[in-house]
Amino acid sequence: MARVDLVIAMMPVTGMKEVAQHPGGEGLELAVEKALDLGQFQHSGLDPEGALPRCRSLDQVEREVEDVVEYVRKAAARPTP
Repeated sequence: MARVDLVIAMMPVTGMKEVAQHPGGEGLELAVEKALDLGQFQHSGLDPEGALPRCRSLDQVEREVEDVVEYVRKAAARPTP
């Protein structure tokens, strides 16, 4: 396991947004934001009024999952420097 993989595996959720803001990860910040929203949904469920959770419908959850998966696919296909 590469050192970077270890850091990623052990990084607390609170540090993800800050790391995602560093240059070189085009679209990473949005993908991290969506992944965090999905974690909130997993913990809290849907809220049609939108008071707390960021996901108001299952359609929205599905789109968020598809967006994050698509980002990961594209990122995995990019050559590493």
